[in-house]
Amino acid sequence: MGRSSRFIRILDETQLLGELEPHTLVGEIFDKVYEILRSDNYLHEYIYKNTIARKILLGRHNLNTATMLSEFRVANRKADLVIINDESTVYEIKTDLDNLERIGSQIEAYTKLFDRVYVVTSPNKLSTIIELIPPEIGVLILNKRLTLSVIRKAQDNSHKIVPKVVYDALRLDEIGEILKISNSPIPKVSNVHRRTAYIHEFLNIPEDQLGEAMCKVLRRTRSKFHLQPTINLLPKSLLSLYLSLRLSRYNISTLIHELSMPVKKFS
Repeated sequence: MGRSSRFIRILDETQLLGELEPHTLVGEIFDKVYEILRSDNYLHEYIYKNTIARKILLGRHNLNTATMLSEFRVANRKADLVIINDESTVYEIKTDLDNLERIGSQIEAYTKLFDRVYVVTSPNKLSTIIELIPPEIGVLILNKRLTLSVIRKAQDNSHKIVPKVVYDALRLDEIGEILKISNSPIPKVSNVHRRTAYIHEFLNIPEDQLGEAMCKVLRRTRSKFHLQPTINLLPKSLLSLYLSLRLSRYNISTLIHELSMPVKKFS
């Protein structure tokens, strides 16, 4: 946002600059781009992410009791969105333009880490996806009006969680916190050897405790609660992006300020 010349160049290249009034706010430009993505024949993946953030994270939950992880690494894959409250729920997005060849392996990986797994897709791909995924996997559809509908509820998958997969997905500090919560011994070794030393104790945590402990730790270590006071100051189109960024207080303040400026200030 601070690189105003680049920002203006992008607007110019996309032919948006000539359509804007001088008093148009920067934040309003992002809303205009969002509407362009929304009006396309096929909804962009970001539209799915933003809708899930707005209707599930902030609609059913709040930033005090839940958090959201974007592109969360699971083995050699990245889960599109994960929402953590008292349980973990992953949302794998499949737009009309997505290839479905990997959906089986993605679902298999996610069931080893998360309590519930959902595939979020369009009405056009619904029947194909239903045929490709197991019955315990939930299905949501998003239509052009941005209505998110439950086709099938996800079943509780916590009994299938694999401790080694959980271990590999977490940061070292989070692994240490889970060991504390589980009253497991914490080996006293140098930082270089901690990941190797922790794994034995981690794998001995009872599986019925591991999922709950992971959620408790991730709600704290990946919390978005500090963003709560500024959520309503942002364009609605930027919600998912805002929640996925790691911003300092200074950068948050700068972002909010620049989004409220007229575009003419950047030219």
